Amino acid sequence: MLTLVNPPLKPKYQLKVISFMKNYNLRARDAYHLLIMKSNKINSFATFDSDFDEVFKKKILKKYF
Repeated sequence: MLTLVNPPLKPKYQLKVISFMKNYNLRARDAYHLLIMKSNKINSFATFDSDFDEVFKKKILKKYF
């Protein structure tokens, strides 16, 4: 099943992108994706992208290959 999700629109949530970049060593686009996942209660995703390694190590999200 495919579900479309929206990013949070309030500025205070948008500022979390910066902390995600610092805390998880993410680039801006990946940090924004993490914001969207967290704000929509998405706890896992499938990826071969190593940019999220720190997120997976800290168990913020669960990785599916």
